[in-house]
Amino acid sequence: MRTSIPSSRYDPVGFSGSAPPYGYFLDEDLAALDTSFFNLRKSEVESADPQQRQLLEVARECLENAGETNYRGKAIGCYVGTFGEDWTHMMTKDEEHLESNPAGMPDLMLANRISYEFDLQGPR
Repeated sequence: MRTSIPSSRYDPVGFSGSAPPYGYFLDEDLAALDTSFFNLRKSEVESADPQQRQLLEVARECLENAGETNYRGKAIGCYVGTFGEDWTHMMTKDEEHLESNPAGMPDLMLANRISYEFDLQGPR
């Protein structure tokens, strides 16, 4: 739902009219991913792009809702379209949060993360 920009995000007034006054924002805590379903360590969850966290949950829900249970180790491909690397840009600006191995940040990792977590082997 379209809402005003939360003050916790940024102040649109500081952008001299170039930023829109409204946006579409998620209001759930993306850091609250239930890692018991995945191989992610707590430190990985904390530094992972929110797109990865949310996509992992959605992929798991899709498999469950479809009744799929025998997918691990199968020749199943995973393709993900994405746009924007704002999480990567934000995280690399703060040296305290910069990981020594930021492999989980780029959007190219989204399909790889799903394939790894669900042991999808890709087309042969």
